[in-house]
Amino acid sequence: METQGLSGPQILVADDDPLSRELVVESLGSQGCTVLVAADGEQALAALERQHIDAVLLDLHMPVLDGYGVLDRLRDAPPQRRPALIVLSADPSREARERAIELGADGYLMKPLDLAELGVALAKAIRAAAARSAAEAPEIPDMN
Repeated sequence: METQGLSGPQILVADDDPLSRELVVESLGSQGCTVLVAADGEQALAALERQHIDAVLLDLHMPVLDGYGVLDRLRDAPPQRRPALIVLSADPSREARERAIELGADGYLMKPLDLAELGVALAKAIRAAAARSAAEAPEIPDMN
């Protein structure tokens, strides 16, 4: 898998399917990413509260709190606290994709995953989130 510019980011994989999680964890782990897992949206939000996460790979259909609920809760987070958000879904409908993007997803990838496509999308989304965060950072006045 090509991860163009990824070395060492913290990635959270939020998916209730253990096989999907394992595939992504192994692939990203072999690329030098630190990968954390959550089996539902509440676990994902709890992980985001506890530590810095660079990107979340988010399934839409999970128990307890689905991916749409996670996106909705993160929508108003300050850019410095909002990671890159990529939806991973087997739902091919345009409505699902549009709703996810409207709620703040930085990308939408179809399952089964193309791991090369995932690496490219992840690197792009992390760069975009970093740029968003930098653009919203408060300016420090020059004291000279």
